[in-house]
Amino acid sequence: MDSPRDLSAVAIELATYKLVLFGMVVPVLSLGGLTFLIHQAVVDAYRLARRLAALLGVDFKPVAQVNFEGRTFLAVAAAILLLGLVVFTVQFAAALKRGRSLRTLPDAWSDRRFREVPAGLRSLLESKVRCLWAQMFADPEPAPRVLCFASTGLSACVTEAEGRPAIALSTGLIDQVSKGEERLASVILLHEMAHLAGGDLAQFRSFAAFVEAYRRTLLILLGTAAVISLVSMLAEYFDLAGIDQRSPSFVAYLTTIARDLVFCYVSMILVLRYVALIIMLTELRADLRAAMALGGLGMFASTVRNASGVRASSHRHLLRTWIGTRVAHLTADERLSLLEQPRRLFTPKYRYFAASLALSVFMIVNGSLAFSGFDWILQAAVVATIAAVNAITVAMFFGVDRVMPGGVGLRRGLATAAIVVAVNGLFLFSPTEVMGTTRTMVVAVSDPNFAYGPSEIRRFLSEWYGAAAKPAIDAILDGRAQLWTLVVFLALQALAKMRGTGQSKAFGAAAAATAFSTLVVAAGAPFATYLLLPQPLWESRNQLAQLMASYGPAIPVAAGAVIGIVAGVFGARAAVCP
Repeated sequence: MDSPRDLSAVAIELATYKLVLFGMVVPVLSLGGLTFLIHQAVVDAYRLARRLAALLGVDFKPVAQVNFEGRTFLAVAAAILLLGLVVFTVQFAAALKRGRSLRTLPDAWSDRRFREVPAGLRSLLESKVRCLWAQMFADPEPAPRVLCFASTGLSACVTEAEGRPAIALSTGLIDQVSKGEERLASVILLHEMAHLAGGDLAQFRSFAAFVEAYRRTLLILLGTAAVISLVSMLAEYFDLAGIDQRSPSFVAYLTTIARDLVFCYVSMILVLRYVALIIMLTELRADLRAAMALGGLGMFASTVRNASGVRASSHRHLLRTWIGTRVAHLTADERLSLLEQPRRLFTPKYRYFAASLALSVFMIVNGSLAFSGFDWILQAAVVATIAAVNAITVAMFFGVDRVMPGGVGLRRGLATAAIVVAVNGLFLFSPTEVMGTTRTMVVAVSDPNFAYGPSEIRRFLSEWYGAAAKPAIDAILDGRAQLWTLVVFLALQALAKMRGTGQSKAFGAAAAATAFSTLVVAAGAPFATYLLLPQPLWESRNQLAQLMASYGPAIPVAAGAVIGIVAGVFGARAAVCP
């Protein structure tokens, strides 16, 4: 009973977020940030070792002599990171091998001890499960086993028993079934059956093992680097052994250490946030399958909403979601709010991209990584995230009118177009100039060895404004931003009206064309630097830069829409013609 019409939007989001997580967030932000942090810790460790050796009468070479062209300490940092990856791999394999059959979701609330259902209730529950299993599948395989666990709540979960898929019911839910109150029980059981149908159990266990190994490895590296940097900072501040007197500014030292630690910590939170998002979308996909078997989204949502035990989001849950080190799962109330509003369910949820963009842009704007050799990591992260935003927008708007007759509506369509243009507008500012100017101002504030007068501060602010804000403000004032929004809006509306066969290949082509166009636009934008581009392309990008300034933020979605519409039309014709 799977309906591509209803499940395609969630499937597209799932595929996109997995690509963003394992293709951009983990390798670019997480590993890149860790490399920078470990590199700084290695430098600090050597400085500390040099001071300790001086106390013993041993003379080590200064950092500048050892660190030839900045490569020596970077090579050591890369070796340590490689060792960390080996430790992660071992821990991941060990966690995966354990199976974790008692807790299949990352950071689930508690382990559940499963046992056989009491003999007096077994036949009733097995009959119920077989009936629902046949209702969900036209040609069903053997129904899963039924187990139970002690809990007064109304819940269930998927697991395995003796190599067979199984559904474990709480004693509270079993009590409801035995009393004849089966409507909510049917919803819950259909949801768990949908997980088994989608093969979600293996995915949940893989994510649980990944989260356990990733978090443990990263916290070890973070803690070790923090201790080394703190001890080295104190040794530098108090000038241990009286060598290499450096700036006496405690604020300057603290700013440097906080910069590295915060970057890596936020990168870790970002990874956990995307894991939670992928799990949430997997839960929503199961909800959709269950709703289709039950009779529709409305009946499914109202049944769950009217049941006791649906908890609303709390401030504590929100805080844990954004800064906690554990995977924060969506509450039932949050899931239901999505199911009750199809326009939110079947259109992109841009707020989940906000964290990765905000982290990258913040680190660029505050100048903390200026001239570090790692600023290209942030630029690559921004380009990759914007490409993902554009691709998921085009893919999810492709034929959305099939799911929601009448489309997404004028207000939501215009809001989507405005968000897309605003995100692509990040390409307009120059990161190199922004980082350099901000870094100068940060040094002027935090380090007393550098002093600038009011006129110089005003000049820095003027340069910062010209590099960061002026390009976007000029685009709004001269009407280009409004034109870009209109073009994107019309392109998305045209995509939303697409119907017919062969659309899976068509929206795949549209998404790929959109991502590629984003990379082309980024190459011609002020945002690009010579670090991201081959030398020939960097030297011959004038025409591309002019095109970017005139039409850039609208090009990716417009190009993707054209490719998608053409592919959809030809696909439909090919399906009709014998």
